[in-house]
Amino acid sequence: MKTSLARPISLPRPSQLQAPKSDAKRARLSPLLLGAILAWAGVPGLAQPAPVPVFTPFHASGMYEVGEPAGWTVTWPEGATAPAGKYTYTVKRNQQDTLRTGEFEFSAGKVTIEVPSNEPAMLNVQVTLPAVAAP
Repeated sequence: MKTSLARPISLPRPSQLQAPKSDAKRARLSPLLLGAILAWAGVPGLAQPAPVPVFTPFHASGMYEVGEPAGWTVTWPEGATAPAGKYTYTVKRNQQDTLRTGEFEFSAGKVTIEVPSNEPAMLNVQVTLPAVAAP
């Protein structure tokens, strides 16, 4: 004699289904919570990320011929003010060999970082912003 552990299951009809009351409360709270988050995000200094410099390569493709100067023009987004002070930068070839280091200030509004491209390589630049005094 075979015994079966399977039992028939009766599923409710779609018309019999109702959302639990906790989901209804959550649905009403969601717009309030979203409004609070958006209001908090609009408060200056709380959720606004600090602006960062914009790096524009000399060639939009980022590709340069061997022997052609490679580099970036560095600016700040429109309406943003660069923190005062000296910025330091390091340009590396293939993320290993340091090609150039230096400092600059944004007193002129934009800065150019240029390096020679004497061989095929990937170049990257790392810029350290000046320390900002705590309010």
